[in-house]
Amino acid sequence: MGRPSPFRNLRHGPEPDAVVIDYERWRVRKAWTLTLLGLVATLYALPVGMGTGHTPAQNAIAFAVALVGVPTAAVGIVITPVLALGARQRRIGLGIDAQGIWYRNSHTHQMAMVPWSDIAGVGLCGTHGSGKPLKPPLAIDLFPANGQVPGTLRMNLVDSAPVAPSLPTQRIRIPLPGWSSVQPHIEAAVTRFAPQRWVAPYDAYRPTGGSPFSGLVCGPGPGAVVLSFRTATVKAVLRMAVPFLLGVGALGYVYFPSVFAAGGHVTTVGKVIAALIAGPLLGIAAVGVLIAVRAVRRGNGIAFDTVGVWRRDARFDVLVVMPWSDIAGVGVAGARTRTWSLIPGDNSRVMTYLDLFPSTKETVDLYPQLRPALIRDKPVRPGLSGTHYRIPLPQFTGSSKKVHEAVNQFAPQLWVGDYDIGRISPITSSTPPNR
Repeated sequence: MGRPSPFRNLRHGPEPDAVVIDYERWRVRKAWTLTLLGLVATLYALPVGMGTGHTPAQNAIAFAVALVGVPTAAVGIVITPVLALGARQRRIGLGIDAQGIWYRNSHTHQMAMVPWSDIAGVGLCGTHGSGKPLKPPLAIDLFPANGQVPGTLRMNLVDSAPVAPSLPTQRIRIPLPGWSSVQPHIEAAVTRFAPQRWVAPYDAYRPTGGSPFSGLVCGPGPGAVVLSFRTATVKAVLRMAVPFLLGVGALGYVYFPSVFAAGGHVTTVGKVIAALIAGPLLGIAAVGVLIAVRAVRRGNGIAFDTVGVWRRDARFDVLVVMPWSDIAGVGVAGARTRTWSLIPGDNSRVMTYLDLFPSTKETVDLYPQLRPALIRDKPVRPGLSGTHYRIPLPQFTGSSKKVHEAVNQFAPQLWVGDYDIGRISPITSSTPPNR
């Protein structure tokens, strides 16, 4: 039995003959494929390391294969089943039929249909390589005719380099699942239902301004104060070098005992233990780097301007603005999280969070995109709700001072101040309950 359509149980949806791209199905299929490839590579490489009598060249090849296969298998075995189970609850899909183009994202609470009469062109954008877009495509662009943009997709509107003289520079950019075979499905569907609107694949324009909000039509004003996570993300990538080097050392113990083992003598049990240690270490490094690179490429940040507080979350392609009229207070929370340290007595590091207090209880329902940041904690001061949004700030960038200056510039009456909330759970972002 196949996975149900992401548009099921809707009163109005794509027609039965529509071409539907189920994002979660593509994502889960890709995860299972990578996991199986990682397992095959691991099953090939580990017997070489565990055995004897292999040439240095054979060990080197097996080591290189294990360096890729072991972390892929380790991460896949843990994440893929969770991803597959969670996919049944998520409805993310793109539909193309005779009426137009449909898009549904249950995570960001988006549901829209753009009729062909409101579309001037449809194209796929990717990154360039040797003069041609690389697969898989990054996104599908819908060029609006006469500026007609559905309200739920207005935050997806970007202003990019011209694609053709007859097309506007603004386009609705909807991300696609990272799987190359979606391109022929989309191309065939558009050329079937509206061939005159199909645009050949082209290179994606990446903002060069350095701001995570560059290129967005609906974005902060020119005088906005922007906090970018780019610097903190790059530092997070550098921190992944520690588990990576430890994992490489553990694999080196398996394949090159004369270099990595004391005296050059190892046992089979020792090699097995080293391989079991290498998997999680390399997996942690790989996941950290992939998440960080994705965040740097797509943009992740917070901005303050005369309108309110803007939030762009690269992980879920979320862009949302919370006007000052919907905010009762803004503060910066400082917290300590338990971490392991070599320094005696040093078992914590300071984290800073942006706290946004909604003006009313009903305000919370207006911003479903911010729901992952919603917490219920002790009230910071009388008059402010304990239910509020807590968004992590980039570390080591002076973000607390920038938030203070931005709020004092645009809405000084809403500044709550800096405060310490004690120890905080790095997983739930909440303080321990009162006893």
